Amino acid sequence: MSSLSETRWQALLWLGLFLAGLLLAAWAHRATLTEPYVVNNDSHQHIYWMQQWEHPERFQDDLLTVYARDYQPWGFRALYRVASVVVDPLTLSRWLPLFLFALSVLLVGRLAARFAGVPGALLAATLFAFSPFFLQKMAGAHPRAFAVPILLLTLDLLVARRHRWLAWLLPAAALLYPMAFLLAGGTAALAGLFEGWQGGTGSPEDRRFRKSLSGLMSQRKMWMPILVGLLLGGGVLVAKYTLTQEPRIGPLISGEEMRQSPEFYAGGRQTHLPTPGPYGVLEESLRRSLPNLRQLLPGNPPRRMPRVELWGILALLALALGLAVRRRHQEQQRHPLRLPPALLALFLASYGLYAAAEVLLFRLFLPRRYVMYSLPLLAILALAALGAWFLARLPRRAGPWALAAALAGLLLTAPALDGVGLDDYSRSGELYAYLQTLPEDTLIAPFPTLGDGIPLFTGRRVVISYELSNPYFTTYWRSMTERLEDFFDAYYAAAPDLEPAADFCRKYGVDLLVIDRRAYRNEVITHRRGAYFAPFSQRIRARAEGVESFALEQLALEAAEFRDGSGEILVVACEVVEARAR
Repeated sequence: MSSLSETRWQALLWLGLFLAGLLLAAWAHRATLTEPYVVNNDSHQHIYWMQQWEHPERFQDDLLTVYARDYQPWGFRALYRVASVVVDPLTLSRWLPLFLFALSVLLVGRLAARFAGVPGALLAATLFAFSPFFLQKMAGAHPRAFAVPILLLTLDLLVARRHRWLAWLLPAAALLYPMAFLLAGGTAALAGLFEGWQGGTGSPEDRRFRKSLSGLMSQRKMWMPILVGLLLGGGVLVAKYTLTQEPRIGPLISGEEMRQSPEFYAGGRQTHLPTPGPYGVLEESLRRSLPNLRQLLPGNPPRRMPRVELWGILALLALALGLAVRRRHQEQQRHPLRLPPALLALFLASYGLYAAAEVLLFRLFLPRRYVMYSLPLLAILALAALGAWFLARLPRRAGPWALAAALAGLLLTAPALDGVGLDDYSRSGELYAYLQTLPEDTLIAPFPTLGDGIPLFTGRRVVISYELSNPYFTTYWRSMTERLEDFFDAYYAAAPDLEPAADFCRKYGVDLLVIDRRAYRNEVITHRRGAYFAPFSQRIRARAEGVESFALEQLALEAAEFRDGSGEILVVACEVVEARAR
């Protein structure tokens, strides 16, 4: 086969992988492309405030919007701002994940092809594509959606020795998703050290020189782009997180404050503590990220990966690693198993940053973020390389059939991708339609879980919402804690005491209260997770203990200006609350 025809076949393969990934993502996310109220839940904090670009009058003097806008990476904001000239940000957030996912399928296939051939490329791309984890994390096209493409591009450039592009990629990573910059930068630096230490090709004297410190420093074509990228990306992070700070948001919470806050433990808003440890995050990553082959079994197989399956995968990964490091006789083998040093660099960078983030808790943000994307990618690439190695040892005619069977088996796991990463808020559609008829400066106090969709789907402000009840920034969280405590004291006040609700309306300038009657049910309040997250769940239980009738619920049933078809969601005006409280 001529080099030209080989190039064409490769181009067709990459195009095929991209189109397959695009079609698969479009099928899995068809609901968000066709239904107005189906989105990824994090759109309620990452996307809703972008309406200000087209409607500057919306969300004025709104603490929640200041927070949601302020902590976004600069590159992410710039991307959506430029695109908003031609496409609505919410629409872009529905479509962009499809292309990021398709690009990632192409990149993982091309990367695997560099060291495992076409069979390895097909296995890696298919394992990646039918893992629900990656599409789930790209849903909504929030900053985290760029993590996997950034890591794949970094690995591909390192394996292909196209280091000059890292001078551009690393700063772009810092602008789009800072933790991906730290991980990609650490990987590039370690891979550069490995590459220099191996000595490359040439005479023994030349290799010995390259292994020396002066030899490493002489490889400017490799090191200069990496250093430039690290310096520019680091400058972006310094400017973003130390030179600019919104006073109403305040500094990041410290590690000691986190350890003393129930919001960060089981039952809290963000369950990050205790951290699972090195083996725990590996187990967690494998359980969450590989295609669910168990659904092919008859009966009702478990959704969670059984421990025996986990141990089997760990054994296969250990086998792949063992075969890859067997270098002494590898050159004489017909089909050696190769794993490029860049993969080891990513592994070491991941665990190094994980350990550093644990020690410097919250100075490097969350430890899990440094392993949750990289470990699944490494597992997929290693398993694909091992699969290609086995296929190469089968009889000539059996290899293609075995590959086709493996790909077909993975294809049967496609149902697990249906709607992954999406949430349906259609049950509140009547409420959204009503609120859209109100003046745009209306301030609404909903039960927090009802408040998520209101800004995104109606353009109206809310005093509190679940998605924006985030305890990461100290000044902001003090303000939100006070709001939530005041709200729950008013919401669960016993009838006929409407004074707490009236005080709440006056204190925060609220126009409407949105009542969710389901939050008054005893089975909700006394549930182990409670009506809200800790520590507010305990406050709600104490407030509701012994109460037979709640003042706001009774008033809403009598004087609601809106109720949905189920009769569970009611809207009452604060002026009515204040009038009845007198």
